[in-house]
Amino acid sequence: MRSLFVRIWISFWAVLLVTFLAALSIDYVIAVKRSQEISGATLKPLAESGGIALAQHGEEGLRHWLHVQLYELPELRILVIDPSGQVLFDHRQAEVDRVLDKRRPGAEFPADVRISVKGHEYRFVFDRTETLEFDFWDILLQPGVLVALVLLVSGLGSAFLAWTLSQPVTKLRDSVTHLSEGRLDVEAKEELTRRRDELGSLARDFNNMVRRLKILVESKEDLLRYVSHQLRSPLSRLRVNATLAKTSTTTLERDQALDRINKEVERVDALLGQILLYSRAGHRSSYDRVPVDLSSLIEEVVDDGQIEGRSFSKTVVMTRSAMATVDANRPLLRSAIENVLRNAIRHAPQNSEIDIALRRIDGQAIVTIADRGPGVEMQEIDQIFDPFVGSGEGSGLGLAIARTVVANHGGSIVAENRPEGGLVVTICFPAPSVPGPPNA
Repeated sequence: MRSLFVRIWISFWAVLLVTFLAALSIDYVIAVKRSQEISGATLKPLAESGGIALAQHGEEGLRHWLHVQLYELPELRILVIDPSGQVLFDHRQAEVDRVLDKRRPGAEFPADVRISVKGHEYRFVFDRTETLEFDFWDILLQPGVLVALVLLVSGLGSAFLAWTLSQPVTKLRDSVTHLSEGRLDVEAKEELTRRRDELGSLARDFNNMVRRLKILVESKEDLLRYVSHQLRSPLSRLRVNATLAKTSTTTLERDQALDRINKEVERVDALLGQILLYSRAGHRSSYDRVPVDLSSLIEEVVDDGQIEGRSFSKTVVMTRSAMATVDANRPLLRSAIENVLRNAIRHAPQNSEIDIALRRIDGQAIVTIADRGPGVEMQEIDQIFDPFVGSGEGSGLGLAIARTVVANHGGSIVAENRPEGGLVVTICFPAPSVPGPPNA
């Protein structure tokens, strides 16, 4: 069952049904036993007890005896005939005749028992007027029997149901307790995740949460290790250059040391800026979105890229531009595209071109940035968007920032090697709100 509500509903319904069936079964056994006892009873001692009541208290004693028997044995009908043949107590002879006419060979009822009371013969005619069904309902409807049966069966059924429902919750609570103690290797047991109801969904969501927490904690630890490593080298150089600036004997040496200090400070500042940007990129709630013209934004990125690439004899060319507007956080989106372009500039060979294009295809805005560099090994191409994977002078966060920003804008980013050499990064944004004519 996929729904915990349905499971609880049907389970309680089943408990009530089992309670009812069990009550009927037990009552049926009791009714059969009672029927057998009445059928197998000796009727002469019963008639003799009536005769004793008659002898001791007269007809009033006999009338009281009949009332007692009617209460204790409602299945029996007792007719009394005096020695003169008169049917006592408002019964008629026709009733006696109808009862005796039902006699069959070998049947125990009706029975005609004759006893002597003070020298006079009285006849006691016994008839089994009620069937087993009467015994069944007569016993079942006794308040004590009903209460006992309902309490017993429903109590056992409810206990089993409560245990069935509480066990998964208890196991999941144990996992949550372990997680609260900092154990990120804990997961809900497979017997819980296989369930197809709300508890199973909760267990699967818990496992997903644990995995995401583990990735988050590990990424934060990696970030701390990376920052520590990256800061150690410039800080060491800062310390050396500060010493050189103090001990320099000439103005030239001191100026050179101060220039190196300034360069290291800029490098540290750039690193910290990238780290802050990466942290902000992961918080989707901090995005202030406005309509952004992608074509205009990319032109700005290209202009800046041309200035940076010119110093390395590399050219950035915008090969195609379509009209597309998306709702986005402009500074973060610019940073994402700029990081991909700067990565291409960094790895492209000298005197080469980096192509950037914006197309609109099937309701998507597609940005491609292609270089003519060495490309990436196939086994590593899926890892280039992970934090701290970058090599060279980069911070190792540029492509990670790009992937996070694009994903949080509902887009996708992939990289693949070009057949003619180099790497092409494709960024897709869904459903531009202001489309232009389609491009191919």
